[in-house]
Parts: sequence; structure tokens; C-alpha cells
Amino acid sequence: MLDSVLNKKDSLERCIQQIHRYYTLPSDKPFTEDFMKQDAISVNLQRAAQLCIDLANITIRRGKLGLPKDSSDSFSLLVEAGIIDKTMGLHLKGMVGFRNVLVHEYTKLDLSIMVDVIENHLDELIVPNLFSYNSRMTTFEHC
Repeated sequence: MLDSVLNKKDSLERCIQQIHRYYTLPSDKPFTEDFMKQDAISVNLQRAAQLCIDLANITIRRGKLGLPKDSSDSFSLLVEAGIIDKTMGLHLKGMVGFRNVLVHEYTKLDLSIMVDVIENHLDELIVPNLFSYNSRMTTFEHC
């Protein structure tokens, strides 16, 4: 099970690196008009968000923390269990909403939100508590 967590962690870190790489690539166009760059970043943001959701659900399953009603609820269960703090839980729930806009196009994407996520919030997707919790669970499983 730890291999699955580590693979997802590696994939998440790779997505974040790719987002930074695409965002900082030189371009003749401003970001608002560079649709190839927007699409490349969007795909990696979707993947990163889904990886966070997957990691949350693995943690919930391993810790027998309950059954989430939806993706946002996964982070509520982690907050209730004390694995992540309330602020982190709110950020990750916001990420689920942003992912839903990217995937399902509920509303037109506001590029200023995408830029804010890229410039200020990407590192919030790396949740060390999930990795350390899963590592501890693996230690207990081998006792």
C-alpha cells in the first residue's frame, strides 16, 4: 500500500513541476491568449487534484475513518481525524471545486484564479501529513 502512496506522491510532485515548467516557458503571447500553455497546465492541475483526492481516500480507507460522500468530504474526514488541519482542509476542498470547473466546465474558467493557484497555492497540494500518516500505518501493519 505504501508503494501506491509513494507512486501517487511522485506523480503529484511531477505534475506540480510540469505546471511550473509550462507556466514559465517563454511565449510570444500573454498567458491569457496562450491556449496551448493553458491546456497543458489545466491537464496537470486536474491530475494533481485527482492525486490529492486519491491520497485522501487511501488514507481514509487505511485509517478506517469513514465513507466520504464526495471528494470534498474526503478532506472533511481527514480534518475530523486530526490528520490535516482545518485550514489545509479548506484549501483542499477549494481545490476540488476548482478541479470540477476544469473537468466539467460548470462555469467558464477564470484565468486569474488559475494564475493565483499556480503562483500562490501549488505547494499546498503536497500534504506531508498524509505521507507521514500512511508511512506510520505501514509500520503498524508490519508489527
